[in-house]
Amino acid sequence: MEKEKILKACIIFIILQAVLINVYNVLNRGLRIDTFVIFIFILTTLYFFGFWYTKNYEVPIMILILGSLLSLLYLAGNQLHIGSSRLYDTYILILRYDYFVHALAPFIMTFVLYAPLKKHMKLQKKDKRLFYGILMLSALGIAVAFEINELFQVVFFNKGPQVGDYMNNAFDLFFGVVGVILAGMILMKR
Repeated sequence: MEKEKILKACIIFIILQAVLINVYNVLNRGLRIDTFVIFIFILTTLYFFGFWYTKNYEVPIMILILGSLLSLLYLAGNQLHIGSSRLYDTYILILRYDYFVHALAPFIMTFVLYAPLKKHMKLQKKDKRLFYGILMLSALGIAVAFEINELFQVVFFNKGPQVGDYMNNAFDLFFGVVGVILAGMILMKR
């Protein structure tokens, strides 16, 4: 029961973010839809699916909370500015904020995907390497979906300057791989 309440709070948190960003855009930029907000609606849909999903699988509560915070990090990166630079273009210690978010998302998804794969694949005990290989490739699929979302923003909404160029895309994917490998290493040690 506790997990259901937390998941409902995460869903409400994500919906509030999307509503507040839309209100901000209408008041400050005129009436237009921000493609980053579209991403949040997609994420909310995934969380509704997650509501059903977590009733059947053991996903740690911390992973659900991190997933909802991920949407906040994603929106903040695009909407908040430090001086004249978007948060996405700033550095946290030695890592660009954008790359941090692109490492965190697949990191979290690796943990989320672990529960159903563990339940449905008898490979985990037989061949651990194959199980973790499938898990990590599945999470990388999520990272690729993030990049396809950014490609659509460039192609259909002319967001090239906001999303980045080919090198940005390559670094996003690289840090997605780093996030998946780190999560895989943590899960293998359990």
